[in-house]
Amino acid sequence: MKRYYDSGELLMEAEKEGEVLHGMSRYFTRSGQVMSETVYHMGKKEGAAKQFYASGALYSDQFFKEGQMEGVQTYYFENGSIKTKMEYKDGALHGASEMYGENGMKRKLIFQDGELVSEHGY
Repeated sequence: MKRYYDSGELLMEAEKEGEVLHGMSRYFTRSGQVMSETVYHMGKKEGAAKQFYASGALYSDQFFKEGQMEGVQTYYFENGSIKTKMEYKDGALHGASEMYGENGMKRKLIFQDGELVSEHGY
């Protein structure tokens, strides 16, 4: 399946099985740069997913299991340094989440089953 901007450039391409997304799905900027890549299994996000800045630099690296975030999700500043790392279990924040400022300051949050347990700023 493909969709296009009104001006004719490719907006997205995706694989489907019947009426549901199944396989790789990609979205593009008007200039053809990949904005996101996501794998679907029978309509649910499954496995690795990536999003990109308009410059092409990696914005996020995520992982999904049966449509829910699972494991470590990492977000980046456009210069490539880590902005945020969050751990998920069964779609809920679980474990350490670390947030970094562009100035290097760090904040650490600990979650258990989606509930904030502790918070530390460095």
